[in-house]
Amino acid sequence: RVQSPNSITLDHPIQPPNESIQVPPGDVPALKAALLAATPGSRVQLSAGVWRMARMDRLEVPRGVTLSGSGMESTRLLWPTQNGAACLATGWPTRRVALITGSGEGWSLSDCAVEIVGGLSQNDTKADCPVIAPCSISGCTAGMALLRINVSVVADQSGVDMFSPQVGMGEAIHLSDSSSLVDSVVQHSGDCGSNVTPLITLAGSNLLVQRNSFYFGCTLYSMRSVSRVLWTGNLAEYLGVGGLSLIHI
Repeated sequence: RVQSPNSITLDHPIQPPNESIQVPPGDVPALKAALLAATPGSRVQLSAGVWRMARMDRLEVPRGVTLSGSGMESTRLLWPTQNGAACLATGWPTRRVALITGSGEGWSLSDCAVEIVGGLSQNDTKADCPVIAPCSISGCTAGMALLRINVSVVADQSGVDMFSPQVGMGEAIHLSDSSSLVDSVVQHSGDCGSNVTPLITLAGSNLLVQRNSFYFGCTLYSMRSVSRVLWTGNLAEYLGVGGLSLIHI
């Protein structure tokens, strides 16, 4: 819903939690168990520490639940290099299924760092596996809220083409209906290939992108059937050949 040309009211803003589930530092099985046990309105709380995920490990946040760390610098979720072959081998749908997803409306992620060590790669254009998106095996939902997160997806490769086997970059974030990205930092860099991959994809209506810092090596964003978006107070820097000064967008 749009209140004015310069404001957007989200259908599912982050709310104070009804209960908090504490997860021991670095304990990935406990984290997954906490997400399974969480009920709408609760918070799964991560302390300072590092959680090391396996390739194609996915965290699925339930409807109305917040997964929250203790800060972008102190709580880190790490994945090894991802590739499209591994994505397709899981048997999940081949489009926009992410490492961090939601199983219902109104889920959120806040106050943590998400890092793909070695970046993303894909095997062909049928595999689209971003880092964060509101899509799970059951489909895509509305109302994803991302607040104070630091996402790093950097692939140091050369001569890579997304149409070739097991190479190329995937997007960092996919925002769809009634979703938001606020006060966050996203770095997305690598070999772009012939299918230029954006840092962020925007789709649907009622999107909020506010006060973020973006560092991109391919394309900053793409839009798919967007009807309503508020993009304000963001900074962006191109990391490709020639580079650009930090610009307000």
